[in-house]
Amino acid sequence: MTLHRQVPLPPTTPSRLPIILSALVYPGAGQFAQKRWIAGAWWSLVFSGAGVWFAVELGRILIAYYGQMVQDFPTTDPPGFVRMLLAFGAALLCYTASLIDTFLAHARIGRPSPDLSRTA
Repeated sequence: MTLHRQVPLPPTTPSRLPIILSALVYPGAGQFAQKRWIAGAWWSLVFSGAGVWFAVELGRILIAYYGQMVQDFPTTDPPGFVRMLLAFGAALLCYTASLIDTFLAHARIGRPSPDLSRTA
């Protein structure tokens, strides 16, 4: 009778696809690829909200600018760039935080689990 010795398998590394998706496609896509549905929905909604806010502020500035140029449209209070820059900063912050969240979850998945069979 021969006894076979069990050889431990090498640890597997998780795919980097979620990080690439979150960086290149849309914030939240990486979390969805990691099957983290709530985090993916959260980052997608927050980034979409910041993007809509930015688009609205940019639209207000463009309407005021072209209204004055083309039709002599009187504006009492022209919109400033500060609100648009705040909206852009919020979208950029959300994008960066989503990418960091995807990377940290990737690092947690790749970490080997502790061996509980070797308790002293």
